[in-house]
Amino acid sequence: MRVDFCVSNILVRHVCGRDAACCVSKGLPTSKMNSNSIWKRIGDKDKKLLRYYTWLVRIPFLFSALCSIGVGLYLLLTPQTIIEQVAVSTPGSTETSEEIVRQVSWYQVQGLWGVIVLVVFAVLFILIGIFVFTQRLIAAAITSLLAVGLVYLAGLSIGPLYLPALLGVVVGWAFLGFARLTGERKEKP
Repeated sequence: MRVDFCVSNILVRHVCGRDAACCVSKGLPTSKMNSNSIWKRIGDKDKKLLRYYTWLVRIPFLFSALCSIGVGLYLLLTPQTIIEQVAVSTPGSTETSEEIVRQVSWYQVQGLWGVIVLVVFAVLFILIGIFVFTQRLIAAAITSLLAVGLVYLAGLSIGPLYLPALLGVVVGWAFLGFARLTGERKEKP
């Protein structure tokens, strides 16, 4: 079932005061939101309500995609401090240790594999948003589970930086579930 259909049921229930079957009997379509007849019957206030519900479901997924891109860029562009202990010894004297402090990039520390990991995180969170926007909810659910698993596996290194993006996915699924529950609920006669 499409998100727009669920949102249309909320809106249609708001316009008719009953469930979607009532609106079908009055000639209001419930499966296509772009139909001209429903837009003629719905007032400006109700059109704003529809846009609000539609974007309310999509905003957390957009936030998570932007957050994952931001974390990847932050890790790539922010220099990291590395402290090296070097033992120096000369013949006939005691060993001394020297501390070398230098700034390095993510690529210098992790190599190409580290950059690929950042790209995979960003692509996963972007795909979740794309799948939700295109109404492919099963693919979005599978991708969400993969993102949760990767954030869990990276929990001791870069995982905590991706927690806001993961929170956006969880909130987005909660909004989507709420829209589906309120859109599919039928009133008892």
